[in-house]
Amino acid sequence: MQLSPRFSIEDWNFGVCSDIDAAADQLDGWLLKPAAALAGDRNGGVPVLLLLAQYYETIHFYSSGGRAGAEDRAALVGGLEQVLPTSSPEAREAFARLVRGGLMRGKLFAPAFVHNEPGSFPDFDFLPGGKVLAVNWVRLLEVVRAHHEAFFAGLRLGEDLAALDRFNDAMTVRKKG
Repeated sequence: MQLSPRFSIEDWNFGVCSDIDAAADQLDGWLLKPAAALAGDRNGGVPVLLLLAQYYETIHFYSSGGRAGAEDRAALVGGLEQVLPTSSPEAREAFARLVRGGLMRGKLFAPAFVHNEPGSFPDFDFLPGGKVLAVNWVRLLEVVRAHHEAFFAGLRLGEDLAALDRFNDAMTVRKKG
């Protein structure tokens, strides 16, 4: 039985991979690589954003020690804050509304502009007038990829022992089911 794209349950049980390795590989193989595969498709923006929403929620779960709900709006906003710390709280809330209340509910005409126009429009902010959120999905994927690498490298190196403790607590919650 596969635990992640690269690791089986047996690998995990026999110490071939750590909890950090398995979690990093799950996010990479099941979210980030499929999102990257869609990046070459000019219509890939919406599916990429839906995949990235799962990343934000999961990162928040790991960073909160498993205390945050894995699929609630607060986890999505909290994950966005971790990955995009310079984004405005209003933009993070608008994204959460878009993903949870718009795209996921079939409202394809939600107040958002999903684009891949670097420099022409904001990467993650409101267009002038403040009502329509602009999201550069290819740039967002790049930022998430960099966050993923840094987050799991930091855990492996034990750079922040409190973060490592929270991750281990979250994994304990996951293992309990």
